[in-house]
Amino acid sequence: MRAIAYSPKQLKVRKIGRASVVRVAPAANTLQKEGVNVEVVDLRTIVPLDVSTVVKSAQKTGRLLIVHEAMKRGGVAGEIAFRVLEEAPGLWKSLKVPLRRLAAKNLPLAGRPGWNLTPSTDSIIAAVKEIVR
Repeated sequence: MRAIAYSPKQLKVRKIGRASVVRVAPAANTLQKEGVNVEVVDLRTIVPLDVSTVVKSAQKTGRLLIVHEAMKRGGVAGEIAFRVLEEAPGLWKSLKVPLRRLAAKNLPLAGRPGWNLTPSTDSIIAAVKEIVR
């Protein structure tokens, strides 16, 4: 299954059910209103992982922010970053800022983890603003 790159306008009309994308969509729309153009890549699956779409987006924008709802330590963002490095080893030199991962806090969890631990729309907006400065 191929990943899909969305502009914020496309994200507005698409119904999405995964936590990361559900929070990324409003963040992208807010940022667009503030004049920050964001390209969102919805990976759809991690097996198989469509690394080429991630690489193309990073080459186009010069930036790469990987957002996921699992804890940062041992999370899928590390795998995505490594796979991008394998497929496009020179990409890191062309990025305008270092790659950034935004994930849930590394905390021990008891019971059902809540939305308060995972990246919020506000934290996504803040992370994007940091890498576009």
